[in-house]
Amino acid sequence: MPHAEFQETTKRLEPQFIKNSINNTNASLENHTNSKAVFILNPKIIPGHHPLHPTGFRDEPVGSVFKKIHDQQKKSLKVELINIFGNNERVALADAANMSLLKNPLYDEFHLNEQENIFLAE
Repeated sequence: MPHAEFQETTKRLEPQFIKNSINNTNASLENHTNSKAVFILNPKIIPGHHPLHPTGFRDEPVGSVFKKIHDQQKKSLKVELINIFGNNERVALADAANMSLLKNPLYDEFHLNEQENIFLAE
């Protein structure tokens, strides 16, 4: 998919992504009345090739576009979550980039490694 088409597609889908996150949170809070919802925003995407996971968005140009889109989506989602759940004591919002104790919290360009997941869960 050409970069411009990829950007347009993700931009078009961003409101649905945010809506799904909000709907899932509300459903979780309704179904689990004695629990808390915790949002952990993914810290970053590293553009570039990962030898163990060679997929299309990991080449430098596509990865750079994907990182830019991801960063914008994370910002937009964070704003909406604060607006909707900011005063809800049962919802916590954390940005993994601000919490990490590890030098490299990522398993690949997108997913947190096992140690980072354990740290954030605790």
